Amino acid sequence: MGVTPTTDQKWFREMDRNALDSDQLSERAMMYLREYDLEAQYRKAPLQFLEDFSRTLCQDRDREKRLVLAELCYLEGKRQESPTSDLAAKLFLSATVYAHSYLHNQTLQPALNPFDPRYRMACDLYNRSLAKFVVYVQERDIRFAEAQSVPILHGKVEIKGVAKDLPWQPQKTDEYLPSYEFLAKGLNNYHRDFGLGAPVIVVHQLSGEESVGRLKINLEDVYAATVYLRYEDDPCGEQAVQGNPLRAQAEVYDPLRTDSISIDDSSYPLEMDLSTPLAYMLSRRSPASGLVGMVRADAWDEKKGLYLLAPYQPDKIPVVFVHGLMSKPYTWLGMLNELMGDQEIRERYQFWFFMYPTGNPIPYSASIFRNALLEARQKLDPDGKDKAFDEMVLVGHSMGGILSRVMIQDSGDRLWSVLSKKPLEELCLPEEQCQTLKDALFFKPLPFVRRVVFIATPHRGSHMATGWIGRLGVSLIKLPVKLAGLPVALAQTVSTEQGEAQALMLKTPSSINGLRMDNPMTQALAALPMNPDVPYHSIIGNRVAGDTPGGSDGVVPYESAHLEGAQSEKIVKSGHAAHEHPLAILEVSRILKEHLREVDRQK
Repeated sequence: MGVTPTTDQKWFREMDRNALDSDQLSERAMMYLREYDLEAQYRKAPLQFLEDFSRTLCQDRDREKRLVLAELCYLEGKRQESPTSDLAAKLFLSATVYAHSYLHNQTLQPALNPFDPRYRMACDLYNRSLAKFVVYVQERDIRFAEAQSVPILHGKVEIKGVAKDLPWQPQKTDEYLPSYEFLAKGLNNYHRDFGLGAPVIVVHQLSGEESVGRLKINLEDVYAATVYLRYEDDPCGEQAVQGNPLRAQAEVYDPLRTDSISIDDSSYPLEMDLSTPLAYMLSRRSPASGLVGMVRADAWDEKKGLYLLAPYQPDKIPVVFVHGLMSKPYTWLGMLNELMGDQEIRERYQFWFFMYPTGNPIPYSASIFRNALLEARQKLDPDGKDKAFDEMVLVGHSMGGILSRVMIQDSGDRLWSVLSKKPLEELCLPEEQCQTLKDALFFKPLPFVRRVVFIATPHRGSHMATGWIGRLGVSLIKLPVKLAGLPVALAQTVSTEQGEAQALMLKTPSSINGLRMDNPMTQALAALPMNPDVPYHSIIGNRVAGDTPGGSDGVVPYESAHLEGAQSEKIVKSGHAAHEHPLAILEVSRILKEHLREVDRQK
C-alpha cells in the first residue's frame, strides 16, 4: 500500500471516468462490484451477470445499486448498439428505468446528495439512454399514440405518448434526431441547459394550413425539443411485484415554451440544446444566395416574406430581423443563438425574419415589408387581442435598418414631391403602377411597432454606392417584371419637370442607387419624421476603435449611421458585419430587456 504522485488531470480522468465517456465502468461502480465480490463474475460474462444482478434489485433499498445497474445497462447497450438492435434498445430502456428510480424514489438509502458527481451521472445516464432509445423507436417506426409495451431486462414498460405544450403535432414530424449525436459548428457559443430529458432536433413536415401566403413557418422546418419519459411506477413497486408492465408517458416539450417539469411535486429543469438545431438547420441545405437575391429579384419572388422561427405564440413579443443588401435571414443566426440562450429573452420574445430581394428600390422593398407585417397581423391576430403583438421590435442591419425605419415614419407627400410636382392621381398611369407607387411612397407609421434597433445602417447613404462596386452592382441588377416598365412610364409622364438627379432615379431605380449620398430620395427618406412615441437605438461599426464616434465600418461612415434622438448609441470595433460582433449582440440583448421593463411598467 502507498501513494503515487499524480496531477489534477490524471486524478480527474481516473475518478470521473464512466460509461458515458469511455468503454469502462466508473471507478465507483467498480468499487461497488469489488465490495460485493462481483467483479470476476462481471468480467467473465457481462450480459449474463447483468441479467442475474438485476434480479437482486428489490432485495434491499440500496440506491447505489440502481445507479450501478443503469451504468451497466448503458455500457452493454453501447457494445450491442445498432439502430435496430432489440437487445440494445432493451438495455437502454432498462437504464432509464434504473436511473429514474435512483433520482426519484425517496424511500431509497442513502438520501440523494446533489454535490455527489453520481447525481449528475445518473441524470446523464437517463438522458443519453433515452436519446438512444428514441433512435430505436424511429427505426422501428413505433408510435405511442396508443399505449405500447416495450421489453426491459425483467418485464415490460407500457409507454403512451403525450404531447406537452407543443406548437406542432408530433405525428407530423419526419425525424427526431438526438442532439447528442452532433457537434454544432459555425456558432460562436454553444447554449445548453442541464437538467432531465433528451434534447432532440425535430424535422417537421408542414401542412397546408401552417404555411399561408407569404407568412412562412420556420426557416427550414427544424425545431428544438426535449423528450422526457415519465415513469409512474418504480421497478420494485406494487405494479412490478404483481407482474404488470411499468407505466410510462413519453412527453415532448418545446424548450422555447417550457424549461422545467414537475415530478412528485418537485420541479426539475429540462435539459435543452438550442444551438445544435440551428446549426443543423444550416447544414440541411445551402441557403439561397444573397447575390442572386440582389441581381435577380424574380428568382426570390416565392421566397420573399416573413419567416417565423416557430409557429406563432400569442403573448410573446415579436422581434423581426431584417437583413441588408446582398444578404439573407441566415445572417442573423449567430445573434439568434445568443439571444435564445438567455432565458428571460426566450420566455418573452418570439423571433421572426423578413426575407426580400435586395436589388429592388428601397421604397418598394419597404412596401413589401409593411404589407407582410400587416398581413401577419390580420392572419395571426385579426381581433387585435394579443397585446404582445402591439409591442413589436424591429432589428435591421445595413439596408434592412432603412426598411425598419420606414415602418415608423410618416411620408406625407414628401417622397412623391421628389419625383413630381403633380399629384399622382393626375398622372396617366395604369392602375397597377399607380397602386405600386402609392404603396411605396405614401405611408404612415405602423402602430404595433414599438421599438427599432439600427445596426450599421446607412441612413444618409454610402460612398460605396457611387464607386466602381456600386456601378457594377447597378449594371447587374435586373428589376422584376412588375417594376421593369414603371420607370419609363413615370419618366414620360413627369419628363418636363425632371432634374438630373430625378432622371437618374427613374433611369436605374435600384437599391444601390437608393444608397447614393447624392440621391434626393435617399435624403428625403432620411428626413421623414419618425413616430415620436417609438424609441430607437443605433449600433455602429468603427474599424479602428470601439466606443469612438467617427470613422467608418468600411461601408457606412459614422455620419451616415448616426441619428440624433437615438435613445442609445453603441459603437463597436467592427467592419460592416457589426450585427455579428459579440458586443453588438450584448447591446441588442440589453435593449430587449429594457423594452420588457418598459412594457411591464406600462402594464
